[in-house]
Amino acid sequence: MTCSSSIQDADDFWHPEKLARQAARFAARPELEISITHQSTFWEPELDDRRRAMQGHALTKEVLPGYVLQTMLARRRALAKVGEFNPELRFGEDTDWFIRAQDAGVPLELLPDVLVTRRFHKNNLTWQREADGLHNNLLDMIQHSLKRRRRNASDTNTVQPESQDDERTTR
Repeated sequence: MTCSSSIQDADDFWHPEKLARQAARFAARPELEISITHQSTFWEPELDDRRRAMQGHALTKEVLPGYVLQTMLARRRALAKVGEFNPELRFGEDTDWFIRAQDAGVPLELLPDVLVTRRFHKNNLTWQREADGLHNNLLDMIQHSLKRRRRNASDTNTVQPESQDDERTTR
């Protein structure tokens, strides 16, 4: 297999065959550039009250599609095409990266297998964001995606992150 990259958080768990299964998909589909898996979630008992309060939220589902970096295996060419993570985003950098990958038309496949378990505990950055009063950047990411799509309608070979201060408009 050509050069590829993957990221594992210290507090999450990978299935022992995660990389082998994803590498097999790359071998079967040479055009594939990103492979992601489904994920399960494990809540530490210290967050039982929070989990109950969030009942019905996607994060409380036992299994969900893993559009997070921990589930991803990406070829080097995908990383080069999509570009670096946006350093202005302390949270949501993975969501922004996946949006840019989609904008660039990078072939991605979601495997049906649950190969990652995300562990939620009181020290996760997700919960620290709330404690620090930081906002969710999702609306900004969508706005920047729409700007990129308009600007890159004829050439989407490289899709770079927008600056959060970028106020350019395109028509």
